[in-house]
Amino acid sequence: MFALRAQFHTMTALSPSQAAFGRDMLFDCPNTVNWEQQQQRKDAQVERAAQRENKQRKEHEYQPEDLVMVARSNQRAPKLQQPFEGPFRVFSVRSDGVLVIDKGNYTEKLHMRRVQPFQTTSMGEDVVPRANND
Repeated sequence: MFALRAQFHTMTALSPSQAAFGRDMLFDCPNTVNWEQQQQRKDAQVERAAQRENKQRKEHEYQPEDLVMVARSNQRAPKLQQPFEGPFRVFSVRSDGVLVIDKGNYTEKLHMRRVQPFQTTSMGEDVVPRANND
């Protein structure tokens, strides 16, 4: 039981009893917390997590008229179901990472994490017909 209360937290570097009571439980000495240092540790931990998350990510700048595939959101999909649907044409790109895609009769807003660029093997063939705005 003591081992659970004595384990140090990775961000705060304090045990739960030190954080709760402000004193060390083994040695009777006060423990003061430097909150600025705690905030710096938390910011550094968030930065490390963001770098780890972004390390494998491929950079791609989406432009209007690009073709994209949309990931299916169904978590319990059948085994043989395709993981992506599409291709769909990008209608517009917002600055906050949201793509507006054209799904034929309507447009849908999706975050760029749910889409991937469409890659075709045939050149010059229009996979998704352009909408006539005449």
